[in-house]
Amino acid sequence: MKFLKSDVYLKLVGNNIGDIPSLEDFSDIFRDIDLEDKDFTTRNFAPGSGGQSAFYKLLTGQLSKEDFFEDQS
Repeated sequence: MKFLKSDVYLKLVGNNIGDIPSLEDFSDIFRDIDLEDKDFTTRNFAPGSGGQSAFYKLLTGQLSKEDFFEDQS
């Protein structure tokens, strides 16, 4: 996925392309992402490129859950 390759990996390894980040390195990145199983619906993330784009924007902080998620109650 674009997020892991273009955002996370490059952030973690910097100029040391080819290095393998640790599990702890990845955990630090994902710790602040607040998603639950119930968030993964076709209404929140439509199948195809539109859903992928929405998911990417959520992961990168360009959108928040409140910006586009269906009622969370």
